[in-house]
Amino acid sequence: MGLWAWTLNQMLTPKFWTLVRREGFWQTYIRMHRAQSRSSHYAGGQNGPIQCVGQDQFGNKYYEDFDVTHRNQRRWVEYNDYFNPWHTLGDRVPPVWHGWMAHVYDEAPSRTGHSHFVQPFYQKPATDNQSHTPNHYFPQGAMQSLNRLEFIKYHRDRRAAPFEPGQSQGFEGKKLIVERQSYSEDVMANRE
Repeated sequence: MGLWAWTLNQMLTPKFWTLVRREGFWQTYIRMHRAQSRSSHYAGGQNGPIQCVGQDQFGNKYYEDFDVTHRNQRRWVEYNDYFNPWHTLGDRVPPVWHGWMAHVYDEAPSRTGHSHFVQPFYQKPATDNQSHTPNHYFPQGAMQSLNRLEFIKYHRDRRAAPFEPGQSQGFEGKKLIVERQSYSEDVMANRE
């Protein structure tokens, strides 16, 4: 189906005009246009907009639709950078909400109320993905690494340094002579 056919098809639905009155034409059009390739809360629901179930600490909004044509209920997330066409990452969902989206928990988690999710004491709090930010981790030999030159110099010096035996060691032909010290005293060898 072409873009114009899809656009006209969506504009003829009463849901589209309900959302236009609520949020404006341009925002509704962009969200419905993106909904054809991925789930959005505008793709779900036959009669009207879906209610937001909750929001996490990153600003992501979570939706649940019981009024769909198939038997399974649908749960999905709308990321806070929804209109950013690149860098939408799936790991931005905290563990509490991930369990709810995977139908592990029936009740949506809340920030202050009772939740079925129990966070173990050893688990760190969820953080944002640091890719494409100044805090992004680079390996030591990467071009973007700040200590790349020191890393290269260290490995070059380590590889090019010649082997120098200690003072008590020497060579007998090609053999390296090493004085060994016994770790235990041999009583039978020292007997007179």
